[in-house]
Amino acid sequence: MSAFNTKPRTFFQGFGVISKGLSLARKDKLVMLYSLVPILISIGFLYLGFEVGYAYLKNLMFSFTVDKWSFDFFGGLILLWLAKFFFKSLTVILVVIFSYIFLQVLYIPFYSFIAERVLKKEFGIELANESWSAFLLYTVQMIKTGVLKSIIFLLVAILCFALSFIPPLGFLPLYFGLLVIAYDAFDYSLEILSFKLRERLDFIKKETFLINGHTFALGLLSLIPGLMFLFLPFAVAGAALTIGEMYESAKQNS
Repeated sequence: MSAFNTKPRTFFQGFGVISKGLSLARKDKLVMLYSLVPILISIGFLYLGFEVGYAYLKNLMFSFTVDKWSFDFFGGLILLWLAKFFFKSLTVILVVIFSYIFLQVLYIPFYSFIAERVLKKEFGIELANESWSAFLLYTVQMIKTGVLKSIIFLLVAILCFALSFIPPLGFLPLYFGLLVIAYDAFDYSLEILSFKLRERLDFIKKETFLINGHTFALGLLSLIPGLMFLFLPFAVAGAALTIGEMYESAKQNS
C-alpha cells in the first residue's frame, strides 16, 4: 500500500504528518473546529491537573519534611528544594500520563470525524454506509479499541517508571509508548477502510519507517510536557491525508 519508495523519504513523510494536518486544518473550517475542541479541553484538563496535583503533593511533601528538616536550616533548605523539584516532576509525569489515558477515549468521536472528513472530502473515501448509525457503530468500535490502547499505554507507563531507574533501559518503554500514540493517529483511517487485524499488522510491518518518523516528531513535542496533546488532532488529519494518498496510489497501480 505504500506510496513512498525509499526508507528515508518514508521516515520524513511520517515526520511531516502533523504539519500536513495543520496545513489542511487551516483550509478546512470543520476540521479546525473538531481539532480546537479537544485542544481547549486538553489545556483546561492539564492546567487543572497541574494545579490540583501539585497542591496535593506539596501538602504531602511538607507533612514529611518540615518537622524532620527543621534542625538544619541550610541542609533542610537544600533537601526542601530537591523535594519540590521531585514532586513537581512527578506531578507533570502523572498528569500527562493519566490525561492521555482519560482523554484518549473522550476524544475518539472528534478524531473519528476528522479522519472521515479528510478521507471523504480529499479522496472520496467514506464509510460503506453513510448513515449516522454507521458512524455511531464506527465510533463505538474505535472507543473499544481506544480503551484497549489506553490499558496498553498505562502498562507501558508503569514499565517506563520501573525501568527509569536503569538508565540504558529507560528509553525503550518511552519509545514504545510514543509508538502506540503515533500508530493510533493512522488507525482511525484504517478503520474507515475496514482494515482487519491482520491487515493492520501488515500495515505496521510495511510502514515501519513512516510510523517511526511520526513517533520521532511526537517525541520532540513531548519534550515540553503536555504540548503533544495540542497537536494530536492535526496528527489524525495528517495521517488521514497520508493514508488517502497511499490508497489512491495503490488504486492507480492495481
